[in-house]
Amino acid sequence: MEHVHFRPVEYSNLVNRRFVKGCPNSFGFGQSTWIRLADAPQLLARIFSDPSKLSQAAAFDTSWPEKRNVVLVGHGLANDESYIRQLGFNMHDVSNIIGYADTQRLAGVNMIALAKVLTGMGIHAVNLHNAGNDVAYTLQALMRMVIAEIGRPGSVEMLLRQIKAKPPEVYTNLPRAEYLWGGSCSPGDERRGAPSRQPRAQRNKTEMSIAKQDSPAA
Repeated sequence: MEHVHFRPVEYSNLVNRRFVKGCPNSFGFGQSTWIRLADAPQLLARIFSDPSKLSQAAAFDTSWPEKRNVVLVGHGLANDESYIRQLGFNMHDVSNIIGYADTQRLAGVNMIALAKVLTGMGIHAVNLHNAGNDVAYTLQALMRMVIAEIGRPGSVEMLLRQIKAKPPEVYTNLPRAEYLWGGSCSPGDERRGAPSRQPRAQRNKTEMSIAKQDSPAA
């Protein structure tokens, strides 16, 4: 598995607090990369074209290979699709997406939170509500759900329905993730020009992240 975590410089001074506890500096699966919001459509087009080159996606001065088949994984994909469309990118225009896997739907429990799925699958998650961490844990959850269902069909839904209380969310004081700069972004941009207040439509979406897993069939 390989993971990337992108943060728009326009929202560098914003941290989610009202509905969830945000921790944008606590990406636990690699480096974070600053980008500009205007870079998002090109960045997403490169990622969806060939996720096997994920670490190079924000290096716009590099060439990009031909498209390969992609299965899109997420938790509550409709929400992700809506936000990505706001960034100027329509996933339905991507011809090489051959399938979708939504762990929220696959769980069989209506609107189940990611934290409950992770608890049921025996995954000890820390620093949720960081976009990069959420995506990384979602991909792990999918792998465990598939394995469980192969061994015992219906076992995942049965297990998750037994979890009634909301699992406590764990936060750790990890060292600040190492930052890179990608797209048209340069060092120091994250300290300049950030709005003092986030537009209402963008609240709770101050980051974006992608994870991929290579497969012989991909």
